[in-house]
Amino acid sequence: KPFGFGTVRGSTRQGPVGAVRQMVETLSQGYDVAITPDGPLGPREQAQVGAIYVAKQSGCPIIPFSFDCSAKWMVKSWDLFIIPKPFSRGVFTWGSPLMIKPEATEGEMEEARTILESRLKELSQFAGRLV
Repeated sequence: KPFGFGTVRGSTRQGPVGAVRQMVETLSQGYDVAITPDGPLGPREQAQVGAIYVAKQSGCPIIPFSFDCSAKWMVKSWDLFIIPKPFSRGVFTWGSPLMIKPEATEGEMEEARTILESRLKELSQFAGRLV
C-alpha cells in the first residue's frame, strides 16, 4: 500500500473465481495487474491457467516478464523466492504479448498456458545470463 499498489486475494485453491473477476474489473478501470502464474503452492515454474482466464475475460494481453540479480539470497520455500543483496545488479526481461481470444476453447487455453510457461522459463534463463 505505501507504494500505491493494491492486492487481489485469491489462488487456484482459494477464491479463484472472485480473484479473476476482481482482476478483470481492475483491468477494465485502466489499471495493470501482475500475476504470479505458478500459483501459491507450485509446482515451481509451472504456469497455472489463472492468467489465461484473466486475459480471456478482459481482452488484455499477457506480457511475460522475469527478474534476476547478480547477488541474492534465496528463501528456502517452494518457489525459491529471491531477495537482491545490497549493491547487486538486477535486470528485468520481458517477452512479446500473448493474446487470448474471448472465444478460446479449453484446448486453446491449455496451449496458451504452455506457451506462457515456456516464455517465462526462457526469460528467466535470459535474465540469469544478463546478470
